[in-house]
Amino acid sequence: MSATSLIAEAQAAGVHLSLLGRDRITWACETDPPPGLIDRIRAAKGAVLAALEVEEAKHWRTFFEERAAIREYDGGLTRPDAEAGALQDAIAHWLARNPLSPGVPEDGCIHCAGALPVDYRVAVLAGSGHAWLHPTCMPEMNEARLALARREVHRLLGLSEAAV
Repeated sequence: MSATSLIAEAQAAGVHLSLLGRDRITWACETDPPPGLIDRIRAAKGAVLAALEVEEAKHWRTFFEERAAIREYDGGLTRPDAEAGALQDAIAHWLARNPLSPGVPEDGCIHCAGALPVDYRVAVLAGSGHAWLHPTCMPEMNEARLALARREVHRLLGLSEAAV
């Protein structure tokens, strides 16, 4: 069975598949998925990831084009200015869809993994919870996340880093 057939079968069963980063697939549904479906998706993970990546790229291209069109036609901007604004919208959207995940121990900084005294830490939203951060690490962490978002959005849109 092809990856697109597996994805279609999942959708027909009410199972929503999505990418988490470049190498993980998440799924959600209101009821239990059909028996064996998730196992078959796992067995074809590489092909399913590739198919989901194509769908994800289409989503991002549509998102980008819609925002550029709104800025150009409703906002009266030139196409290059509209695309520049749409790119910033896409970057902000990527950041919102890809929240931080607490990947360090409760008492470590999410950015540098250094120890955090109770009186020298800031809580930041991370997925469905929070993570701890040195206040001095915040600007560097934010810049690193913004650079990652730029790279990912450029990749998903098929743009060079110099584009737009």
